[in-house]
Amino acid sequence: MTKMGQCVGVMPLKLRSRNVNVRTDISFNEPTGPTVHLRENTKAMDLRQFYFTDAVWNLIVEQTNLNAEQKRGPNERLVWYPVTVDEMKA
Repeated sequence: MTKMGQCVGVMPLKLRSRNVNVRTDISFNEPTGPTVHLRENTKAMDLRQFYFTDAVWNLIVEQTNLNAEQKRGPNERLVWYPVTVDEMKA
């Protein structure tokens, strides 16, 4: 830090709503974008595996079944079958 409160290698940049400090002491020259090689026939639903882990799917199923159980009244005549992970993924 300098005595004026600015860091060495940092260039202040004024944006419309606020000031942003841009580092000038490092250079970034790595490629950007996805690092996973996808097949040509990859569908959007195939990409869910990168965001939804097994733990996330289990939580979705657990909360879906819990919500159904809580919303159903004691006089509910329709049958509810708890959903499974495979059903939620379909």
